[in-house]
Amino acid sequence: MINAKQAAYTLLLAGVFCSTNFTADAQKKDFTLTGHITGLPDGELYLAYGTMKTMKADTAVTKNGDFVFKGKVSEPSYAMLFNKTYTVKIDLYVDATAPVIIEANIDSLYDAKVQGSPVVNEYAKYNQAQNDTRKPVQVIYEQWMKAYNDKDSVSVEKYKSQFNRARNEQSDMSRKMQLDFIQEHPNHPGAAWELMHYLDGKTLEKSKGLFGNLSKSVQASEQGKEVSARIATLSRIAVGQMAPNFQQLTTESAPVTLASYKGKYVLLEFWASWCGPCRAESPNLLKEYKHYKDKGFDVLAVSLDDKKDKWVEAIQKDGMPWTQVSDLKGWKNEVAGLYGINAVPANFLIDPTGKIVARDLRGEELGKALAKIFPM
Repeated sequence: MINAKQAAYTLLLAGVFCSTNFTADAQKKDFTLTGHITGLPDGELYLAYGTMKTMKADTAVTKNGDFVFKGKVSEPSYAMLFNKTYTVKIDLYVDATAPVIIEANIDSLYDAKVQGSPVVNEYAKYNQAQNDTRKPVQVIYEQWMKAYNDKDSVSVEKYKSQFNRARNEQSDMSRKMQLDFIQEHPNHPGAAWELMHYLDGKTLEKSKGLFGNLSKSVQASEQGKEVSARIATLSRIAVGQMAPNFQQLTTESAPVTLASYKGKYVLLEFWASWCGPCRAESPNLLKEYKHYKDKGFDVLAVSLDDKKDKWVEAIQKDGMPWTQVSDLKGWKNEVAGLYGINAVPANFLIDPTGKIVARDLRGEELGKALAKIFPM
């Protein structure tokens, strides 16, 4: 699955260069970021910064590993330094109260040193701790890829198993560290940024409490306001709530409403042709659809595509027979916004009355849920 934080990066990289929804420059203060990455080829680096909804990006030309960015922020803001191939990706905070300085080596970017104001330094300490959990996973991945290239099938299986286990352990550690940072730094603006990524349908109730424990200034920050708005959205589409109705068009421009599915169980599936995990789930969804479609089960898929030919091609290639709709606005799909979607795949199981009874059912979980609804 492309999780919330990965989706955030996808959103950022897909739309950051055309973002115009940001606070007027007159209300902002200047910040400066200077850096040196030893071994970095001459070229371009990008700095994306802001909140989830106000993200913008600047470009800097690098020479002998040196680079400088200058911009404006109304408050300390999350930022990501990256290049076109993403071989460089450094998470940090920028702040107008003091210059930000980055020192790194292209061969050990996990150990990049970021210094600046206390806000910048505290987030850098947290990010370094997160990176430390990723290093062992990266080492195993490199061993796995070497074995693959050497056509060493025995080692491939060994490292693949080790990688999956290490990645799961790392994910659990990362999640705990994220939660600890939110709880232990109520006055840090980064707590709102991390909460935005911790927050989903399964953590909604806990996230409400976490948000309530943030300082008033962090709650009132631009990122804090976005967290508050997302909590309101997720509360509206939580399990037990009535699914908001909508209308969108099929590939043949025929209007379809969610209300037209009342009287049967419907899985409202959010996906996209470019989403690998979504496509990988298609065979399982097709199996369950064929098994239960004559018993009162249906699927309504909403695509986050923005190119019709890619959307149609994926439908045909994967052999998906259920109704497909989209407004071809990509991540700005209006139904996705209505349902608070910031990661795909995502889905909602809706009962015959129109009530949401479950969400994010995939693989065996979907089969088990449907088996309880439609016993043999």
